[in-house]
Amino acid sequence: MTKLDQHLTREKLLLASKLLDLAAEQFSNHGCNEFDLLEQVPELAKKLKPLVDAHHLETCEGFKAFYDQYIYADWMLMNWLSDELKAAASEEPDEAMED
Repeated sequence: MTKLDQHLTREKLLLASKLLDLAAEQFSNHGCNEFDLLEQVPELAKKLKPLVDAHHLETCEGFKAFYDQYIYADWMLMNWLSDELKAAASEEPDEAMED
């Protein structure tokens, strides 16, 4: 077991996921909420892009992935990361932390 495993418990992952869901809901009502992966996290952008695109192609009606596009709405990234945290906590995205 790594230190990361010891500190990121299932409960913490689900709490972080819930907070991201709430923030995403609020941020989706803001204008000009673009997040440029290449600018903000250049060391991760090329690894994250295919994961984010695959998630949104599956979950967002009308989403189109562009090969050279690294700019996303911040709330879309929050939704993606929330679903990743739920999966890491071994919960189905639709079942975890339901209200």
